[in-house]
Amino acid sequence: MKYNVTNKTAITCLITLLPETEIDESILKHPNEEFTFQYHYQQALRRYIDKDATFIEVLNFDNYPKSVLVRFQIARGLGGR
Repeated sequence: MKYNVTNKTAITCLITLLPETEIDESILKHPNEEFTFQYHYQQALRRYIDKDATFIEVLNFDNYPKSVLVRFQIARGLGGR
């Protein structure tokens, strides 16, 4: 799965999931089956926002699961020296 990420504010962004395979397409067509999209949202945040970004919640479910507005935080300095 590929991702398109558009930063909206310091704590929100729009994530669009872009299927690469038939399996990815199937997952997006049947979002009510036992599959969590949080993993993909987290991966998108870490790749395109910040390696320390953490997914918090989906704010807008209008185009779920393919395109969502999410809230995140960046955890810097936690547990560090």
